[in-house]
Amino acid sequence: MPFADSRPAHSPQDKGHNGQQPIPMRLGWWWKAPRGILLVVVTVVLTSIAAFGATRPNTGNPPAPTSATPSPSGRLPTPVTAPNTASPPDLSDLATTIARIAGEHGVEVGVQLATLAASDKQVEQSWRTGTVYSSPALGTIDLAMGMALVDDPKPPSSLDHLLNRSLADNSASASEAIWTYLGGGEDAAARTQTALRFYQNWGVSVATSSTTSPSTPFRDTNWPLSAQAEFMAHMGCDRIHAFPVLSKLNDPADNPWGLQGMPMARARADTGFLPNGSAVARQAGLVRTRDGVTLGVAMVAIDPTGDIDQTRGALTRIAGRLRPDAVGFVAGGCSA
Repeated sequence: MPFADSRPAHSPQDKGHNGQQPIPMRLGWWWKAPRGILLVVVTVVLTSIAAFGATRPNTGNPPAPTSATPSPSGRLPTPVTAPNTASPPDLSDLATTIARIAGEHGVEVGVQLATLAASDKQVEQSWRTGTVYSSPALGTIDLAMGMALVDDPKPPSSLDHLLNRSLADNSASASEAIWTYLGGGEDAAARTQTALRFYQNWGVSVATSSTTSPSTPFRDTNWPLSAQAEFMAHMGCDRIHAFPVLSKLNDPADNPWGLQGMPMARARADTGFLPNGSAVARQAGLVRTRDGVTLGVAMVAIDPTGDIDQTRGALTRIAGRLRPDAVGFVAGGCSA
């Protein structure tokens, strides 16, 4: 005679260790529910999951990129037809002062000033003086390279450190690292040119080879002062997006010269030599004049004898005359 189970229904043995009924018994209602109700419940649950996945913010940090393969920038430059612009103010006294300073230091100089404005809100032409219109950009091209790095869809986790070392500390190795991350060669040049063109520097071609500095060919980029001053004026209006770069331009330099020695000014400066041995000092920045107008500034000094100190000294004295004497510009406007 088979052994009969004498346990009553729902005895303690039918419950789990926590005293609750087993899952099959607790879900018995599911199997007995009408099919229409079950379909409604499943539909509501799946819809809720989809809505949550579509609306929840992405709070995680993206993984560090594993390669330096160039990615297209999310910002595409657009040519802007400048409005009819007025002539710059007559700064003949400032021009005379700059010429005198250049003569006293035995250097040739060039200075270009442009009012801070979005490219479509520029109301005044830039002002220039001096005998030099362009030169190798040297380390000032790091401004455009830095913006190309900021625009990278997957910027390196060390972005802030690289920009600080390159722009504030004038580290050649950091600039070379940025160039490499942008892809090097033609790729890095193309991405840097995209950043230049975003600020309406359409005529600047970034160098990809150099006989004097093969590892940093970008330094040989011929960057006209007029284009660089406008680059600074437009980038200064793009202050939220360009903050990672602009914020590095007011860090105190170990040996400040030119605009770097002026309170509240922002500057990127570098020195080097031409193939003929002439010393070159190049500087780009932003300065606020005593009448409250912010100017994009591009300056260069060249000493044919190769004396770097003379080029720095000349630009330092010239920079000191910009705030009090470069007045009368009409303030432009920044796009909303």
